[in-house]
Amino acid sequence: MNKTLKYLLFLLGISSIFSCRKDTAKATHNLEYPMQFTIQTGANPVLTHVYSWNVASNWDNFLVQNNLTAEQVTAIKPVSLHITTIFNTPINYDFIEEAKVKIYNPQDITYKLPIGEIYNIPNNKVEDFYLIPGLAEIKEFVSIPSFKIDLNLRYREIIRTNTDHRLFIKFDVFTQ
Repeated sequence: MNKTLKYLLFLLGISSIFSCRKDTAKATHNLEYPMQFTIQTGANPVLTHVYSWNVASNWDNFLVQNNLTAEQVTAIKPVSLHITTIFNTPINYDFIEEAKVKIYNPQDITYKLPIGEIYNIPNNKVEDFYLIPGLAEIKEFVSIPSFKIDLNLRYREIIRTNTDHRLFIKFDVFTQ
């Protein structure tokens, strides 16, 4: 029995080693979408402030420009989400406590897929505000003529000045 158990464990170990493969898929293209918004003076920190955009996907143009078919695109995933000021004016984003970005089909607002978020820890640095991208596969949204993006922001304090910002979202496109 002891020999048989050792043999089975050995076979299990060998099979698990050879069944593991490194994910070697590499993105071959990118899609980028910039969206502009204004943080208003007096914005209340108790409420979640939602900024919404109806975004033209330009999916057909993307396919034509890159000589691709929709079937060749295997996945589209978020790779980078960040907020910056319009003219790259230095700003400290410590006034943001929480940020979430969701994508959804404008015809079905019941299913909003999170594609990035962060719970901000103040660091007193003047820099762009980066969100952590999610692992969501979003081809179903980008391949329709237009999709919706929601940016949900919660502030730590009452906002004292109007400031214009841009949310930049970059997606990696994986092909066969």
